[in-house]
Order: sequence, then C-alpha cells, then structure tokens
Amino acid sequence: MNCINCKNILARDWLFCPFCGHNAPTAQSSVAVADKRSGSYGTGVRSQIMELAVKQAMNGGAWRESCAGILASNQITIEEVELEVRRRQSLGEFFSQHPIAF
Repeated sequence: MNCINCKNILARDWLFCPFCGHNAPTAQSSVAVADKRSGSYGTGVRSQIMELAVKQAMNGGAWRESCAGILASNQITIEEVELEVRRRQSLGEFFSQHPIAF
C-alpha cells in the first residue's frame, strides 16, 4: 500500500506514513485481512516476528534461513522485511543528518 499523500510505500499494519505523517486510511482494513489469513497468529505475533527478522537483517545475521519457516507461516515476505530494513536505514540517515535537540 502507498501513502495517498506522498506516495511512499507503507507496510500493511502502519496506521500513518512515517515519511509525511499522513493517516493511512486502509491500514485498519489491511490489518483485519491479515488476521483472517490461514496460518496467521494475529498482528501482535506477526509484528514481533517481523521485528525479529528486521533486527537480524540489520545486524547481518542469516535471517532468511533462520526465519524462513516462521515468516512463511505468518505470510511475511522477504520483500516486506527488506523494505522495512531500507525504511529504518533511511530514517537513521535522516536523523543522523538532522539531530533532534532535547
């Protein structure tokens, strides 16, 4: 799904765009569909599995091999994990160039 405001690619379970902050109006319906898929354990577990795979990928681990079964059983694709890794890397680059003052 893409943001209707800035057209960046959004994950199915995002409620707003991390790039422009616009609400993702189809996020709730996408999450509901994901919960009804065969083999899915719900968005809570799915999110945790996604987080695990993303962290392993960002740390250079062999996440494709070690997470293959659990990703497949929760209908998480390699492309979704790679997209999230790229998103987080781009956010890291942005914040390193634009530090937040507290």
